[in-house]
Formats: sequence, C-alpha cells, structure tokens
Amino acid sequence: MFDERQGIAVFSAYVLTPTNVNFNTNNLQRQPHWRRSQGKYTEVKCTHGSTPIYQTQGQQIDKGHLVPGATYSSTRDSACSTYVYTNAVPQYRTFNRGLWAQFEGRIRTFATQCTGNGGRLYLLTGTSFLHIQTTAPGVNAPPVAQLGPAGRRNMCPAISIPNSMWTAGCCVFPSGVRSFAVFGNNVPNAAQSLTQQMPVASLENILLQDVVHHGMGGQPFSLFPAWSGACSLSLNNVVI
Repeated sequence: MFDERQGIAVFSAYVLTPTNVNFNTNNLQRQPHWRRSQGKYTEVKCTHGSTPIYQTQGQQIDKGHLVPGATYSSTRDSACSTYVYTNAVPQYRTFNRGLWAQFEGRIRTFATQCTGNGGRLYLLTGTSFLHIQTTAPGVNAPPVAQLGPAGRRNMCPAISIPNSMWTAGCCVFPSGVRSFAVFGNNVPNAAQSLTQQMPVASLENILLQDVVHHGMGGQPFSLFPAWSGACSLSLNNVVI
C-alpha cells in the first residue's frame, strides 16, 4: 500500500512458507540495482523516491527495505524483487543497521521454527508518523522531516521520512496461532530508537492513534482479520 501524498509506502504484506525460508544471503552478495516499480509509480516525477533524493543526505539515510532482502533471499529473483523504490522508505542508517536489523534476523529465526512445525508466517511491515516514548502517554507526534527534493530543476519532489517503523507477524499452525510485533523510532540517535517487541494488540493501538491524530479515521481494526482476532490476543503472543 502506497501513500502518494507522502511519497512512501504505508506497508507491505508478505508470507513465509517452507518453500521460501531457505534464506541464502549469497543471493545478495552482488547487490541488485534499485529500480522503479512497473506500472502506476513509474512517472518521471519519481514520487516514490529515487537515487538523487537519497543522495541529498549523503551517508546518513539508507534506502530501507520494508520487505527485507535477506528475508526474501531464497532465490536471486525473489531477493531482487525487494529492490524497488516502492519497497524502500528513508531510514536513518543507525536505526536501519542497528536493532531494527537485529529484529529482522530474529524474525527469520522464528520463521524457520514456524514453518518447520507446519505453519505459515504472515508478515506486515510498515511506517508510522508517531514516536513511542518512555513517559506518558507513551506516544507523541513529532514533525515529519522531508528528504529531497532533488534532480534537475528539483524534478524529484521531496518524500517524507517516517518517524517510526513496525512489523507484525502471525504464524498460523493447524492447531492455532502465535504472534508478535516490533516497533522502533526511526531516528539518528540509536539510544532514542526504543526498538522493542510488543504484542500485536499494542501495535494496533499505536497505529490507531496515528490515523486518529492525522484525521484519517478512528475505528479499531485488526492487522490480521482473517483469523477472527486470534493474532491480536495476548495469550498467543510469542517472544522472538
């Protein structure tokens, strides 16, 4: 799902099964070239990001994956499929390569356990414009920074830098489900990222506050509606 106003993805959905959890980072040794998506987001205005936009911040900002390349590395083609600008959002390098990357690794470990026991792991990774904080009320909404514009005559307009990133996962077994969520502040100071695991229900509450704050809704929702709310129940939470 893509937000044309912000110029970045809202979230990506993906599934890990026994056929694609044979992670092979050799397929990433020769890093694929980033490219534009085919279809709707190919217009010359590059509203979904481009190399010139990311270069405006030098080495401080990464093209951060939503669907991680290492998580989709079972084949060279699947790994390359993650290197499209609609799967990239601006992430501060210290965040992207710090605890966030460590949690991506933990998710791959859990995916192997999940699928090895007959399950399928359903994953959502997305962006938010709230920060979590250690003091009440637990979240705040800092100003949204911009990346860009760039290119000849600023042909590539600015895109938003999300204030935070999140992932939710639900492993569906024949006998039940196990779920988790991860949330972290996308900030240059690693100590302030507060990247942490939480129950899916807690993440849903944060995202609800996000859309309410920005005037885009207000009704409670489920990130995994297909299983009648089971993925949001605290009794199904698992530590990864």
